[in-house]
Amino acid sequence: MTPGDVDDPCAAINFTVNPGMIAITNVAAPHFIKKIFNPNWNTVLDCVDANCDDPSIINDLPGGTYFVQVQLFDVNWNPLCIFEEFAEVPPGSTPQGFARQYYAGMPVQISSIQPNPVLNGQADIIIYSQLEIQKQVNVFNLLGGLEETHQLYLEEGWNRVSLDVRKLTAGTYFLQLEGQHSRQMPIRMVVLRD
Repeated sequence: MTPGDVDDPCAAINFTVNPGMIAITNVAAPHFIKKIFNPNWNTVLDCVDANCDDPSIINDLPGGTYFVQVQLFDVNWNPLCIFEEFAEVPPGSTPQGFARQYYAGMPVQISSIQPNPVLNGQADIIIYSQLEIQKQVNVFNLLGGLEETHQLYLEEGWNRVSLDVRKLTAGTYFLQLEGQHSRQMPIRMVVLRD
């Protein structure tokens, strides 16, 4: 099978580039890995299966050439295909209409955590909201225990909210917005300590 074949599951994958933003959509396989690397080959997105938002939208990117990679696997983790493209991201900010189109039906959505892994106890949560609203984000450990809660005030559009996680020990956590008008899929955050 070569990329672009009718039976190639990678042929359906779509990525969109706008000023300051890359979106990956139409990823359909039992298992998958999505990665985006910035011009210095640092990872700006690295997620597996349920830890990936659909669509995966990374915004507030500086202009430059990014590398997008999506790997699809069957139920036994046998490789199906690899989608790889370079994307030239123009400088600027993400158009509001683009986000509305992809977040229809889920008015408040965590898009990403930056940086992830979190190295210095401070992270930014990137959230798209179609509403001006106050929300609570919960931080859960791997066993599902609630570690922290944070109250957020969100304006309509893209929000960058600083999150202080200095009290968390090194490990993997999941962030989830609480209440209605929110996508309930948690997003993974890794905390590292020196």
